[in-house]
Order: sequence, then structure tokens, then C-alpha cells
Amino acid sequence: MDQLLSNLSLLWEFPIVNLKIIIDGLMIGALFALAAYGLALVWGVMNVKNLAQGDFVIGGGYVSWWLVQQGVPALLGVPAAFIVMWGIGWITYKLVISRVIERDLFTSLLATFGLAIMMAQLLNLMFGSDTQSVDLGFDTLYFADGLIDVPIAKLIGVLMAAALAAGVIIFMKSSRMGQAIRATAQDAR
Repeated sequence: MDQLLSNLSLLWEFPIVNLKIIIDGLMIGALFALAAYGLALVWGVMNVKNLAQGDFVIGGGYVSWWLVQQGVPALLGVPAAFIVMWGIGWITYKLVISRVIERDLFTSLLATFGLAIMMAQLLNLMFGSDTQSVDLGFDTLYFADGLIDVPIAKLIGVLMAAALAAGVIIFMKSSRMGQAIRATAQDAR
């Protein structure tokens, strides 16, 4: 307990650490929010709580990493991974999700939970259990005499997540298709 209190006292003595924690939290939170948009759309429109949503996101990351390892430039690997994961998602919809849409909540939870376990194990078999990363060659911004570091690659990710989130919001509010999706989410009949 004394060690915990000692560590917490560092936050009081060095407020710059708080700022670093807040910046890191906002950066990862922006990416989580983008993934949550997809989850909320599927849940609202199809009434299926896809517990495998995170596995699809991780799968996209692994596909992108693998493409970079094969010599594809990183900025081309992301759209290519999107296309690959869209195809896998479409096949998954046809084989699994379409069969549980009209069923009760428990059935969809069970089906997507099983899908999540299967995808996690398949990704583990294909790519291993170690984390993988790609060096994009971007610099890191330093503030407060180097105590706060903000990798430019993460900053670009946050800006892209914000732009995509804004695009989804504008699409849902302004387009005819977006209005149809919102109407379906409110009343499926």
C-alpha cells in the first residue's frame, strides 16, 4: 500500500506526468471511439451485438503489418487491409451474422463470442502472440524539456480518427442513406 501511495504522490509532485497521461489517454481514446462507432452502428441497425468487433480491428492491424513486411508501403497497407477486412466481414456476415439477426439477443451474443474466440486464435496462429509494430519513419514531438513525447504517427492516427468520426456524423445526419440507417435503428419495421 505504501508503494501505491508513493507512486500516486508522484502525480502530485510532478503535474507534467498528469499531462502526459491525459495526452496518451486522449490519443488511444480517439481510436477506441472510432471502433465503437462501428459497433454502435451494427448494434443499432441489425440489433446484433458483435463481440468480434475488436478482433476485426486487430485483424486489420495484422493484415496491414503483414503487407508492410512484404514490402508494401505503410500508407498503402492500411487501405489494402481495409479492403481485405471488408471482404472477411462480408463473408462473416453471409455465413454467421445473417443467420442470427432474427434470433434473440443471447443467440447473437453466443455466435459473435464464438466468432471472437475463433478469430483471436486464428490471428494468434498466423501472426504469433507477440505484439508487432511498423516503423513509419515519422519523428516524435517533444514538449516540456522532453518529458512529454507525442509520436507524429499516433497524432496522425488521432487526426484520421477524428476526420472519420466527423465524416460518419455528417453522413448519418445529411445523407439520405444515413437518415435511413438512423430510422432503421430507431424502428426496424
